[in-house]
Amino acid sequence: MSPSRPPIRPAAERNIASYAVDLAAALGARAAFTLTGGMAMYLNRAVSTHPGLTAVYNQHEQACAGAAEGYAKAADYRVAGLAVVTAGPGVTNTITSLCSAYGDSAPVIVLAGQVKTADIDSFGTRTHGAQEVRSRDLVSPCVKRFVRVTAEGFRDELVETFAEAFTGRPGPVFVELPLDVQNLVIDYVAEDVLAAA
Repeated sequence: MSPSRPPIRPAAERNIASYAVDLAAALGARAAFTLTGGMAMYLNRAVSTHPGLTAVYNQHEQACAGAAEGYAKAADYRVAGLAVVTAGPGVTNTITSLCSAYGDSAPVIVLAGQVKTADIDSFGTRTHGAQEVRSRDLVSPCVKRFVRVTAEGFRDELVETFAEAFTGRPGPVFVELPLDVQNLVIDYVAEDVLAAA
């Protein structure tokens, strides 16, 4: 661990959302481009309280993903840009910037909120619940990897997906975290995050 890296957050604030943000910071992100939203509330908290990240609040989610792309390019493609957005229109607004990052091989990590797992459509309707859209169907063609994080496999899902941003030809990855999964309290220490990074 580099002496300039700040310690991870206090134990009282450790949940899956904070683990995802801590992992992105351990990989070198020093800024998170974000726009707050209800379905990303725990991600928003994790970003705003991280001791080593600067939260950069944007007016639109397209700007969040576009700024994350610019961040990755400014870092000579060696550090992933980090964007944090909410569900529904927050997701759809990122698509143009994700297409740009994909075409330019820019490593970008998008952490996106989603409705609670129980509220995700399983009936085949156009939309189901507040702010839910078919994120996987819309975003997958624009990214190297899309994953909806689950409580059971979150560590492997996050590590593998973040790594995919740099594997082979770099590019954006999209991590969707349902609201109930974001706030699941977990126990981890700095060494866990650094070992995963």
